[in-house]
Amino acid sequence: MMPKGVIRGTYAVPNADLAEGVEVILVLALVVFSIIAAVAMYRKRRSFPVLFLWQWVFAVVISVANLVVPALLMGIPLWAMMNAESTASILVVVIVGGLWVLYVFRSVRVQNTLVT
Repeated sequence: MMPKGVIRGTYAVPNADLAEGVEVILVLALVVFSIIAAVAMYRKRRSFPVLFLWQWVFAVVISVANLVVPALLMGIPLWAMMNAESTASILVVVIVGGLWVLYVFRSVRVQNTLVT
């Protein structure tokens, strides 16, 4: 048993280590999927647009999860995790990513590039 007042782990907030670990795993999963999509793009695979769409969906989900999961695990109200910067970053991922996905699916140039 730990003496009273001693902090276990790195953080004084309960489950903060777990929340940090979950965030790292989510971001690493997105990085791996992004690499897979990039390889498909550079190899000019016809599967690239679908992979790009899923990459965008995962980016949106992970952006939201990076706010929600720590709040749930640490028992912090979600509104306390929200600020202008976090909301703006989610909106940028949704809007800019959505425009790129639209371009990839509608562009004749992209379709002509994807040959295999």
